Amino acid sequence: MKVRVLGCHGSEQLAKKKDGAHQCRTCGFLINDTVMVDAGTIGAALTLDAQRHIRHILLSHLHFDHIQGLPTFGDNISDSVEL
Repeated sequence: MKVRVLGCHGSEQLAKKKDGAHQCRTCGFLINDTVMVDAGTIGAALTLDAQRHIRHILLSHLHFDHIQGLPTFGDNISDSVEL
């Protein structure tokens, strides 16, 4: 199983670190390139091509940092969905 952490922070912000800035992203975990667990950071962390490979999204709960990317994701993939 391949798990990619796209973000695991409560908000999007640029954090100061000793070695420079670090981009914090909201919650999102991509599993095997096709399943998202939480959707806070789909648009910010994935290319359009990577977004088109997602087949399922599991939401742990409905706080904004876990669903933030859903509207953008829907818009991004709407042209590639066959009806």
